[in-house]
Amino acid sequence: MYFNFKNISKNIFTNSSILIIFISLLFLKPCYGFDIYDLSIDNLGNKINLEFEINLHEKNIIKQVVDDGKKIVMNFSIKIKKKRTFLWNKEVISYPLELEIYKDMIRGNYVLKTSNHKNKKIYRNFLSLCNDIKKIQINLGSWKKIERGQYVLLIESKIFAKGVPNWLKDILFFWNFNLSGPYYFEMEINY
Repeated sequence: MYFNFKNISKNIFTNSSILIIFISLLFLKPCYGFDIYDLSIDNLGNKINLEFEINLHEKNIIKQVVDDGKKIVMNFSIKIKKKRTFLWNKEVISYPLELEIYKDMIRGNYVLKTSNHKNKKIYRNFLSLCNDIKKIQINLGSWKKIERGQYVLLIESKIFAKGVPNWLKDILFFWNFNLSGPYYFEMEINY
């Protein structure tokens, strides 16, 4: 009896690679990512003003998730750190920002809430909401908080769905519940 080991090894390799690709496709999640661009910091009225723009990817997928009744949160952690040579950079300013997007199922409107929950805007369509969050302006306080020197501006951003129970997060501690991110953006500042 004669065996053709070349064909057997070729078939095993082909079948195992197809199986690996299929299993990896099962665990892929859709990307709800975004880019931050036109990042600038300036002095207006002796205040530290930060401006940046967001380019949302897959707006139609995000709209579908929101239309299904889920709340989506865009979380930004903004930090200014003093650059040091021999030690770790010292945090001078920290500013958390959360944008919560959901749909009012009764009225059919889209709602945007900021982290301080004082600002709540209502939109008739999702596209106008996306256009409104495209440009973000933040007042980080007075320039008197920082002294002259070199600084690093760090922005950590992620998108996650609100409403996942904590007990489920504890059980599935190895699973990343973020829909996108975290992403890190960095800019050096000389003051």
